[in-house]
Amino acid sequence: MAPEQFAAEAVTAAADVWSFGGIIYYVITGRHPFSDKPNIPAVYGALALKQPPLLPMTDAQRSAIPKGLESVLRSCYAIEPTDRPTARTLSAQLQRLIETFKG
Repeated sequence: MAPEQFAAEAVTAAADVWSFGGIIYYVITGRHPFSDKPNIPAVYGALALKQPPLLPMTDAQRSAIPKGLESVLRSCYAIEPTDRPTARTLSAQLQRLIETFKG
């Protein structure tokens, strides 16, 4: 759930970008974002303090992530909705990452 939803603010397409970040997070880590938090109030507290979920990884695990994907994830988890990429921008960023694998 995007921070603006917790705060009962207007929900826009930026909330979908946040949720997409959650999917990327799960694919990378095999864990849900904020899985280190014991309950919903703890998640809300982290968001109120403007602390997005972090990738809990060692340097070796981080090196296995395609270059650029971590920054895409971080952009999806911008606390302020206006700081997140649009779906179109996100799509372009991911397409550029895919192109790097094609050689």
